[in-house]
Amino acid sequence: MEASTEFQRELTDLIATAFARGTPIETTWEITVPIADAPNWTVEITKSYSDEEPAYDPEFIDR
Repeated sequence: MEASTEFQRELTDLIATAFARGTPIETTWEITVPIADAPNWTVEITKSYSDEEPAYDPEFIDR
């Protein structure tokens, strides 16, 4: 599996799990890597919905 595909799968799993647990994840995250030569990262997570009508009422899940 290509590294970027694997990364996206792992990130999707992490976000879905955090969301399901009710963890507030919508923010800008500053990721500091503890290796001097590696860059630090800024990750912004925002919620969006597809244009399709969901099969559930998102208001009950967002609480």
